[in-house]
Parts: sequence; C-alpha cells; structure tokens
Amino acid sequence: MVDKIIAERGSNYGPAKGHFSTTQKMFNAFDWRYLWSPNKPEDKSRNAMILHAVYMILDKLARAAWNPWHIDNWKDIQGYAQLVIDELLEGVEHED
Repeated sequence: MVDKIIAERGSNYGPAKGHFSTTQKMFNAFDWRYLWSPNKPEDKSRNAMILHAVYMILDKLARAAWNPWHIDNWKDIQGYAQLVIDELLEGVEHED
C-alpha cells in the first residue's frame, strides 16, 4: 500500500529525495532573522506559525517545479498564504 502511494506521489511530484533537497535549498535561502527576533514575546508563537506556513509554501513550490500543471499545489499555496494573511490581519482594522 505504501509503495503505491509513494509511486503515485512520485509521478506527481518527482523523486522524494530530489523534492526534499529542493525544498530544503529554498528554505535555506531565506533570511529568517526577523522571524526569530520577535519585537514582542507574544510574536514568538505567531512567527512560528508564519515560519511553518512559509515552509509549506516552499514545499508546494518544489512540487510545482516538478509538475506545474498539478493544480493542487497552487491551491495549497493559496491556502497557506491566506492563513498568513488572516494571522497578520487578526485584530487589525482594515478596508477590503
């Protein structure tokens, strides 16, 4: 069963090791000092959430690099970006 899932994912996203390597290289290219130097202690949890969302977006971009026609990657990127937007707008008055 697991072999079938791995084969299916491989056809959509490429070989796992290559995918993981691409994601990690993109992640390492970011300058994370601002996320790990919060202005306020309460920013620590928020920053961790944003960091995780960014990592997931990078993971989906690595998948899209292998197969840009797989629409789920783009929907996932949109969803993670919206979660960050929602977090950043929480408690902030704004006009749409």
